[in-house]
Amino acid sequence: LPICIFRSAPIFTAGTLVAACDNKIIVGIDPDSGQLKWSFPTAAAVYGQPVVAGKYVVAALSDNTLVALNPSDGTPVWKVPYNIYEGIQGSLGVYQSNVLICTNKTNLISFNVETQKMDWKTPFTQLPSSPMPVVQGERIYMTSGSYLIALNALTGLGAWQIDTKFEIAFAPACSPSGIFLVSGEGQALIYDLDHHLITKKPIELGSSPMTRPTPVGSKFIVPTSNGRLVLVDPASGKKLWNYVI
Repeated sequence: LPICIFRSAPIFTAGTLVAACDNKIIVGIDPDSGQLKWSFPTAAAVYGQPVVAGKYVVAALSDNTLVALNPSDGTPVWKVPYNIYEGIQGSLGVYQSNVLICTNKTNLISFNVETQKMDWKTPFTQLPSSPMPVVQGERIYMTSGSYLIALNALTGLGAWQIDTKFEIAFAPACSPSGIFLVSGEGQALIYDLDHHLITKKPIELGSSPMTRPTPVGSKFIVPTSNGRLVLVDPASGKKLWNYVI
């Protein structure tokens, strides 16, 4: 295995752990033996975490290009990396065989990995500093300022948007249980998937969140700046426990 530092979690697909190194190398690792199966050198540093789109692994590079690899052997799917001329901002999302890309021109692009064509592009008035399209079912959930926005994942057309009156700090966490939002002030709101507010008043987390919350089964968990993990039940809108690290 090349000497490197992993700055994002590996992903598991096609019997292979795929991870991006900080020295411009993407590696495939056998999960049973821990042995290197393949390595792929990239022309620029990998930007964020690779994703699985259809049967391929896709990674964004710091030169605003995308590379797609076969996870079983690391061979490239395209002859050359695909250039995103508007620039890549934040984290990639995935819907079926499409990669969802936020651009520096505040657009959301749906790019088909197999056809190498853009299926649609949706403009936003503004995007957060580190945007992330979050897919749940057939919808994409995004934030823009204080707005929570749902798009049709197939067409990019807006399904609904709602002003939460909330300082949204990170991309939403979504599951069949609902949509979980956190503010920089250490509060949380929960909506159902059709934008009905579940929490009658904001949930006090006790401290500001450190990163995006994560769905855990039917619950949500968020790490906070006071060294705690807070587990929240969306059905009741209550904190179940705090774990002090």
